[in-house]
Amino acid sequence: MNQISKHIAMKKLVELGVVIPGIFNGTVGNITYSPISIEEFLKKIENEDVANLAYNTRTMGRGIFTIGSNGEIINFKGVDSKLKNEDSIAVSSTEGSIETVNNQDSYGINIMHFIDRNSTQSSETSRLEFRVKGASQFQNLLVEKIKNDDIRKRDKHGLIKLPSIDYPTPLSAEMCDSLDLPRVIDVEEDFLSSIDSQSYAGYCLVQMAQNGLPFNKRNELWAEYFERHHRERLSDKQLMEVVKREDSTYGLGATFGQTTRVLENPFRIMEMQYFLKHNNIEALNAILDFTVQGNTDFLTNYASISARNAAGFMNLKLAMNNFEHRQDYPLSGEICDDAYDDVSSCLYALNPSREDQFKKMQYYSQIYIFATNLKVLEDAYRLTGRTIPVDYKKQFVETFYDSLEDKGKFKLCFQNLDPMSNIRHFNNAEQNFRGMESFVQEIRKIAVEVYQEKNPQKKESPKERKEHDTNSPNIE
Repeated sequence: MNQISKHIAMKKLVELGVVIPGIFNGTVGNITYSPISIEEFLKKIENEDVANLAYNTRTMGRGIFTIGSNGEIINFKGVDSKLKNEDSIAVSSTEGSIETVNNQDSYGINIMHFIDRNSTQSSETSRLEFRVKGASQFQNLLVEKIKNDDIRKRDKHGLIKLPSIDYPTPLSAEMCDSLDLPRVIDVEEDFLSSIDSQSYAGYCLVQMAQNGLPFNKRNELWAEYFERHHRERLSDKQLMEVVKREDSTYGLGATFGQTTRVLENPFRIMEMQYFLKHNNIEALNAILDFTVQGNTDFLTNYASISARNAAGFMNLKLAMNNFEHRQDYPLSGEICDDAYDDVSSCLYALNPSREDQFKKMQYYSQIYIFATNLKVLEDAYRLTGRTIPVDYKKQFVETFYDSLEDKGKFKLCFQNLDPMSNIRHFNNAEQNFRGMESFVQEIRKIAVEVYQEKNPQKKESPKERKEHDTNSPNIE
């Protein structure tokens, strides 16, 4: 579809409240967004006045999207979507709570309390982070771009589907002042010399230098910001703990930015999961109509893309570390976050630590997050009366097998008779995988059959059996 027809296709989604229309203004680093009424939206569509027409979905709490001249989805990340926290699917699906630090209506500064579960910890802890409503940390956007480029370079077979991402642009000094964010100040030599080269900030500073990104301006640290602007809060011990943590992590200053990503589809698996939970058949139908557009092979194609993504990550020895929610998986199959780690050293550690074992378990279990995304789509197909392809799950497993460089890892992914015993270790994964136990077992059963079909005469040698035991991802 071209630009106008794609905007027209949004009409049903707008009427159902699946997407919220608005107007964006400015260039990257200064983009603002204001929602408009359905009546205003329809008038703009009728007049083909779409140059500044934009939308947000309820998973885009820190972003909006518009439609390019060729019909592509242009996502501006780091823009306030004007969603209330209770309206955001992403926030409501995250195990956490929010405390407001100030009373700003726009770009308010909040403390987010995340429940942090990890098999390397003896108990649950509350991880505290600053979240500036609608804004994205510049350093995080930079690392996302760097990791995206690194995967593209290393993924020689082009298995992993990633969006196109531009280098981020910091919010302008004028925008920071107008939004009451930490102000932009000059960088001094003694500040630069204080940056630990081994820290996250040190890594970002090196990346900026290597990519020609100037660092002669920075935003205040949070400690500087509260000292200057909210001295009455300095006695708040909990707040100061978060200030200390944030400044030690983002040591280049509380710098926020915006970036551009080009996607094929604005909707995420999380949205499908949300509307399934609320039995909203109209919303599911509208999203699938926009996405599928008569493609009877959509589910099978999505299964193949997901399988190649999973195999690509394993080939590069990368492990998805975010089992918490399905916000990072658009219906076009791209991977839209940098929530993955290089686990090369963990896989082959001679004396693996508990953390090594945990990362290894994530590495061999990540196939199931891709698999259960398919379950969400299958349920949506079933509820909306669509035909579910008979062999799409086998297509998923076979594509995964065929795309793996090391076929021995296929067995290791599916060796555990009870995959959920591993998965439930990961943050919020038990909640995210609830009700999918039988589907996970079905995928495992198909994997056993596929392996036997691909290796009809192959028997495990004593050496392979020893390696199988050594590489086992289980840590029970």
